[in-house]
Amino acid sequence: MAKGITDEILDIVWPETGGQDIRKGVLAYALFADPTRQSPPLPADVWPPGTRFDSSTLTDENWVVIMWTILPSEWPQPDRWCPTLERTLSALSDGEAAVAWCALEGSFEVPPALFDPDGGRDEVYAAYVPGRFACSARLGASYESVSRAEMIEFKEHTRQRFGTDRRQ
Repeated sequence: MAKGITDEILDIVWPETGGQDIRKGVLAYALFADPTRQSPPLPADVWPPGTRFDSSTLTDENWVVIMWTILPSEWPQPDRWCPTLERTLSALSDGEAAVAWCALEGSFEVPPALFDPDGGRDEVYAAYVPGRFACSARLGASYESVSRAEMIEFKEHTRQRFGTDRRQ
């Protein structure tokens, strides 16, 4: 289990430095069934002024994951943290993703492993599908991943939206 204060363990590899620079930030992902899907517009107005974004894609013949690497100029106020993540994931999802989520660096998964509650992973701390948002990690507090019940809920939603025939 990841241990520490949320804002202290949210490391990202900032792409502008060729992967040589670890900084504090957010990794947001959205899974789409259309492998040609392009990134929706980045929600710059959701984050503090001066926040920088990078968009990249991970693809296979049956899916695309759009990843936003977010380097905040400063962290949102703690009471704005979860609403900021929700608006970010909603924008990234763009109404067409099977699911969108935030996770710790180094924890990327796709179906069928995505949201596997038995995988021993605790890296997902926010998840979004239209009408449902979960955010467990709080700034200034001990890091918490989404609950096992939430993992099962998002896994089932992803399976229904995305299908079980899609594989890594």
